[in-house]
Amino acid sequence: MSDDPKTFLTSGRFDYSLNVAQIRAKEAAIFDHDQGNPYGTGIQKAVEEFPRELGDPRIRLGYEQAYKETWEELEKDES
Repeated sequence: MSDDPKTFLTSGRFDYSLNVAQIRAKEAAIFDHDQGNPYGTGIQKAVEEFPRELGDPRIRLGYEQAYKETWEELEKDES
């Protein structure tokens, strides 16, 4: 079993914790971007609010990856 977060989603297996983290990350990136917060604000807040969940390196990587991809998409849409 791969630790790559995308593998979990594309392999047909459902990983609830990872999926929730990715949804939260996308929402945080959109909120931060819309509010003019610096990149990564939502990541830091999530680590403070959900230390147990994001203590799992696989979940944290998935969160950070989803945040980054969403942020980059928002930046691309602005240009």
